[in-house]
Amino acid sequence: MAKTLDFILMLTRHDQTVEDCLEVLDSVTPLGLRHIGFKDTGVDRATLRTLGKRIKEAGCTSYMEIVSTTPEACLASARLAAELGVDRLLGGTQAKEILAILKDTHVAYYPFPGRPRGHPTQLDGSPETIAADAGRLAAL
Repeated sequence: MAKTLDFILMLTRHDQTVEDCLEVLDSVTPLGLRHIGFKDTGVDRATLRTLGKRIKEAGCTSYMEIVSTTPEACLASARLAAELGVDRLLGGTQAKEILAILKDTHVAYYPFPGRPRGHPTQLDGSPETIAADAGRLAAL
C-alpha cells in the first residue's frame, strides 16, 4: 500500500503572505492540494479574507500562522483568524487567551512551545524548556 504525504503549502516568503497570493493560489489549485496556508502579515485584511474564502472553495483545509511576537499582536491575530474562519491557527504562545478567543468558532488551534522571536521567526529555548512548555500546552 502506497503512503501519501500531506503537507501544507504556505503562500508565504520571508514570514509574510506573498503579495500575489491569489494568483499563486489559482496556479496551484489544479494540483489537488489539500492543505494551504498563509501568514497573518504581508497583505491587507481584505486580501486575507478573499484568500481564506477561496482556499475553502477549492476544497482545501485553510491554515493561518501567527508570526507576531508581542502578546497583543498575537491576540489580534487570533481574532483575525476567528473573523476569517480559517480551519487551523498555528503559532502564538498565549494559548489560554487564544483558546478563549476561538471558543465559539470552528478554528482548531496549534500553539508554539518555546519562545518565538524575530522575523523570520526562530524558536528560542532549551530542549527541556520547550518540552516542558509543550506539556503545559497539551494540558490546556
